[in-house]
Amino acid sequence: MINDNQKKQSGSCGSTNTQADKIIINNGITYRDAKEIALDVFKDNFIQLKNEAEGVAIKRVEDFTENFLKNLQERNEESLRNMNDPGIQFSIYQAQKNYAKSGDKDLEKILVELLVQRCQSPDRDLNQIILDESLEAASKLKEEHFALLSTTLLIAYKTNLQIYDYEDFIKNYITPP
Repeated sequence: MINDNQKKQSGSCGSTNTQADKIIINNGITYRDAKEIALDVFKDNFIQLKNEAEGVAIKRVEDFTENFLKNLQERNEESLRNMNDPGIQFSIYQAQKNYAKSGDKDLEKILVELLVQRCQSPDRDLNQIILDESLEAASKLKEEHFALLSTTLLIAYKTNLQIYDYEDFIKNYITPP
C-alpha cells in the first residue's frame, strides 16, 4: 500500500529511460492565458478602492481587456504570444489603468488600437517607444486635442492642399464625407 506508485524500468546499454505520470505539451500562450495575465497584472497593481468604485473599475477593465484581446486576436493572433513580455504587460496595465479611471469609450477605442499595435511591435525600436508614450499621453488628451493634433498632421504632411478659405478647409478636410 505504501509504495503503490512504484514503477520499474529497464533498458539496454546506451539507452535513456524516461518516466512520467503526466505529459504536458505547451505550444504557447492561449487566449484564456492572455486574458488571465492581463487581468492579474491589473488586479495586483492597481490601488485598492472602496467597494463600489472597485466594482466599477474592475468592470471597465474586464470590458477593456475583452475588447483589446478580441481585436488583437482578429488582427494578428500570433501577437498573443508576446503577452509574456514584461514591456507589453506594463503597457497593458497602463492602458487598463487609464481606462479604468475615465471610462471614456472614445479613449477606450484609442487605447485598444494603440495596444494592438504595441503587441505587434515587440522589438525595441522607435515605433515601440512612440506607442508606449502614446498610451500614456492619450489619457491626458480630450477630443479637442485629438482634433487639433489631427489637423496639424494633416496640414504638415498632406501635400498639395488647396485651401481657399476656412469653410472650404472644414468642408473638404475636416468634416467626414
